[in-house]
Amino acid sequence: MKNPTRDTLLLALLVACGVLLAPPSAAQTADAAAPSAPAPEAVVRNFYAWYLGQLNKENWEPLKNRREALKYLTSEFHKRIPRLEEDLMADIIICAQEWEPKWATDYTVGRATIRGAKASTVVRLPVGNDTAIKIKTTLVKRGGAWKIDGTECVN
Repeated sequence: MKNPTRDTLLLALLVACGVLLAPPSAAQTADAAAPSAPAPEAVVRNFYAWYLGQLNKENWEPLKNRREALKYLTSEFHKRIPRLEEDLMADIIICAQEWEPKWATDYTVGRATIRGAKASTVVRLPVGNDTAIKIKTTLVKRGGAWKIDGTECVN
């Protein structure tokens, strides 16, 4: 005669082992494999590398490449840039009318201050031995990624 309690326990044990040894679901695998979003400083650094590199290639309007620009900028900031540049009478990204080719490799990005889904950092473009153009760059976190939402020329 069979022992139903023993059979039930054995079945429960086998099911439990199967659950523990089962491969992770696709969602768990995707979460584990998903790279974390770059830090705000990295987004700003990558944007300026691209932007200044375009200026060095004599592409005077790099932001017309909307697809590339929106990898780094919010669409709202991208739309505001023409008006901001008109008011400033200079390039709002570099806070100047002219650029220095050396900036493509000689700019610095300060440590970001992060408050929730907002961050800011300062970009420095050297113009002399002890002077630099300073650009306060603000970012927002959208869909898990940091995007530049504004720049401000700082004295």
